[in-house]
Amino acid sequence: MRGARAALLLPPLATLLLAPSPAAPEEEPSGGEAREAARRIVDWLDRGLRPLVSPGPLAAAHAELEGIERCRSCHSALGGTPPQRCFECHEEVEERLREARGVHGAFRAPCGSCHPEHRGAEADLLGLDREAFAHDQALFALRGVHVGLDCEACHLRDDPETGRKVFRTLGLAFARCTDCHRDPHPAGFAGDRDCASCHDESSFSRLRAAAPAEAAGEAAAFDHDRDTRFPLRGMHRSVDCAACHTPERREAARRSGSPPGRSVPRDCGGCHEDPHRGRLGDRCGDCHREQGFRLPEVAFDHDRDTDFPLDALHGRLACSECHADAGFEAAGTRCADCHELAAGLLEGRVGATRGEPDPHAGRLECRDCHAEAMAEPTLSDYAAACTRCHPESYGELLLSRRRILDGLLVRAEARRRSRELARRRGESAEAAGPGEAEALVRLAESGAHNPDLAERILRAALDRSPPGNPGGDPR
Repeated sequence: MRGARAALLLPPLATLLLAPSPAAPEEEPSGGEAREAARRIVDWLDRGLRPLVSPGPLAAAHAELEGIERCRSCHSALGGTPPQRCFECHEEVEERLREARGVHGAFRAPCGSCHPEHRGAEADLLGLDREAFAHDQALFALRGVHVGLDCEACHLRDDPETGRKVFRTLGLAFARCTDCHRDPHPAGFAGDRDCASCHDESSFSRLRAAAPAEAAGEAAAFDHDRDTRFPLRGMHRSVDCAACHTPERREAARRSGSPPGRSVPRDCGGCHEDPHRGRLGDRCGDCHREQGFRLPEVAFDHDRDTDFPLDALHGRLACSECHADAGFEAAGTRCADCHELAAGLLEGRVGATRGEPDPHAGRLECRDCHAEAMAEPTLSDYAAACTRCHPESYGELLLSRRRILDGLLVRAEARRRSRELARRRGESAEAAGPGEAEALVRLAESGAHNPDLAERILRAALDRSPPGNPGGDPR
């Protein structure tokens, strides 16, 4: 008890001893030596009395209050530690107690009951059990991915005075997401939209779904149709975000400070490779729709958009049958532009081989025998066409000549295979010409346009003494 009283009397005594001595009116001040002597006395008393009056060293955070002459910074003259002394430094705690907010707002016990002092410089003055602490009691309840974060991720902050990292539980700004998170959209958005308009705490990188939020009566989530200049339609709705918003484009937007998505071009060529290599221009919408980029969703109408309306026969062909590549350039609009072999047979020429023109050459149009409404004509259909001008026996003649050509084709193909087998065995150096088999097949199929010349070429193939290239490579 006496030690406690001495401790309480020592600070006033030190103040008295260290106070400057009044100087004589006519003399220079000479109290420096006296004040130094008084300080030595206080130091001596501190070293002697501290073990008697102090329960132990203060925590490192209160090190500047160490010494019996500073006891009253925290303690009252009657003993104890009034909360108001703590509040002189810890104003934030006083505010929360007054407003009954946060963890401190739920307590009315003395500060020392949770933060005991005089336990040594290395003592944990905070007294926080991180594992058992219920963060919901704080002003920031943990939700979603926040739950799995280490405490240091949010509470380890720079000390403005020392520049070192310190663990802080008070004074942390958290009113806005950007108090902790770097804003990837520095240019912002049009209108009054905050982070929660598009994101929730379940994931910071994934956009929240609009439907659940609206069903719950919350603010509407990100809506690509409403919030961007590129409404999603058709197949675009099923495309993964990263397919258009690539890491490179997101980084470009971040560097430029533009809103997200602004670096993604809105024209088709920005994301889709042009299979037509620019030959059809950039008005993709004239032919394509977002419901599907390939047939049958293509809006292109051959009858409407070209000078070559498709009849029943041509309408069932694949585009590639007439168009060699995605440039969709055709050989022409005349029958002979594509059907060179048939046209050549009519005129009496196949490759380098020449013969008499067919009697029908120059007398009939192709449509006279090839009806436009006939999607899959047979040889019997063509035989029937013969009888429109000739006796019925001419129809049978066509069938007979075609059977002859087919028989010659079979024999020519067998002969060709024999020669190829002999070449492989080393019995002969003779090899079939490139595309010979295909040329002979096409010749037999089109042979009705000039049966005499077609038969002559096929028999020459049998004798392996072809007059020129049998059929060349026409169709």
